[in-house]
Amino acid sequence: MIPLTISQAPARCFLYAAWTLDIDSESDRLTVTKSKFALRNDDQEGKDIFSYEYGTDPDEEYPEAHLHVAGESPLLEQLCERTGADKRLRDLHFPVGGRRFRPSLEDVIEMLVAEGFVKARPGWEDAIDASRRAFQAGQLRAAIRQDLGPAREELEALDRETAT
Repeated sequence: MIPLTISQAPARCFLYAAWTLDIDSESDRLTVTKSKFALRNDDQEGKDIFSYEYGTDPDEEYPEAHLHVAGESPLLEQLCERTGADKRLRDLHFPVGGRRFRPSLEDVIEMLVAEGFVKARPGWEDAIDASRRAFQAGQLRAAIRQDLGPAREELEALDRETAT
């Protein structure tokens, strides 16, 4: 649990961040198999305002990367009445980019600053951008390793464009 404050003032909210790592059987590289980033009003477990979750469990029926939001939705309640589904807003798994293009911790931090929930020190954008680029570069490398064909095709097309 990370108290979100840049001074000695008490934190007004908390960021929960957790990762589970394992060795990828295909590449022998360390990889994230599960992660969760959540915003909470206090440091109590299980009281997420929202959470981004990621997991590679093949038995899970929900999208690997998804968003949960706490709240009430009269429109969702109406839909559940019509369909017989028994869901609350926090039960839904909103897909967010899949395995390779899921939101990063940097995206969550940027949103918290932009929405005015936390204050940031000068220069925070540069730190977030550099860290996000590193995350995205790693995801791109992993995506290329998983499917070389499209990467080769694009590089060949770029090579043809620059040759003309």
